[in-house]
Amino acid sequence: MTLHRLRRADVLPAVGRETESWCTACKRILDHDITAMDGRSIVQVRCRTCGSVHRYKGAPGASAAQAAGSSGAASSTPKASGGGKTASAAAAEARTPTQRPAASAERQRYQRQLAERDLATALEYGPTLRPAIGNLVRHVRFGYGLVEALGDGKAHILFADGVKLLVVGR
Repeated sequence: MTLHRLRRADVLPAVGRETESWCTACKRILDHDITAMDGRSIVQVRCRTCGSVHRYKGAPGASAAQAAGSSGAASSTPKASGGGKTASAAAAEARTPTQRPAASAERQRYQRQLAERDLATALEYGPTLRPAIGNLVRHVRFGYGLVEALGDGKAHILFADGVKLLVVGR
């Protein structure tokens, strides 16, 4: 029986997996662990060399499509148009009308649940956080969120922008 390893390009990115990214502290491309994703796009990574946590950045000068391709994901978001729109803004415009009400309902659910909570009791998010379902969490980038589900060192947290999958308990 022969064991083999998948090439990095053959593995889709996921929270907890490895990817290459530009480290803002080390100032070079290094191996990083993925700590947060928004849908199929990598949002935040942790450098395996220096341990710094920062936004995901592909190679300097690389386009968003090249960065997604080097991490193993097929680029499913449209490229930014010449009108100054980002790829995420173009993707938001490309959504079908049936996707928009779901996002609106999710935002309303978030606002209802957050109104019932005392923001002073929020836990500061970090990869070492061990939250329980229902905990209020404060994230540096996403703001306040509510822990909805836990499993395999990951948490589904409802933020104003929607549900994010983040690493916990590391």
